[in-house]
Amino acid sequence: MASYAELAAALEPVGLPITMPGEEAKALPCITLEPTSISLIDGARVGFENVNVMVRYELGKGNAHQFAELNAAAYHVLQLLLGSRFPVAVDIPLIGNANTEPPSFAYQLEVTFQGLDICPPSPTTEED
Repeated sequence: MASYAELAAALEPVGLPITMPGEEAKALPCITLEPTSISLIDGARVGFENVNVMVRYELGKGNAHQFAELNAAAYHVLQLLLGSRFPVAVDIPLIGNANTEPPSFAYQLEVTFQGLDICPPSPTTEED
């Protein structure tokens, strides 16, 4: 079993602030952990957490270095996660949002990790 805290710890070497699920977003640039679903696999006793690891940067006019910095940070995340207990999906979309304040763009890395036990606890018997 893994946790969001362990995923955040694995991403700390990137050097960007990390926003955990439910926290108020940190200033850009940052990494946000955004849960998307729980997957069930036939025969598995656990759920699998699916989360978007969003590497976010400000989309500023006149700053040609921002994309290079975003790209480098996304690759750093990949280097840390590939081969780890946090598998990454093979396609990593680049998402831009000019309608936010500040405008931003982000790489969206879809990550899965083993979550909690989904089997009901076994009944206990009390001895008299």
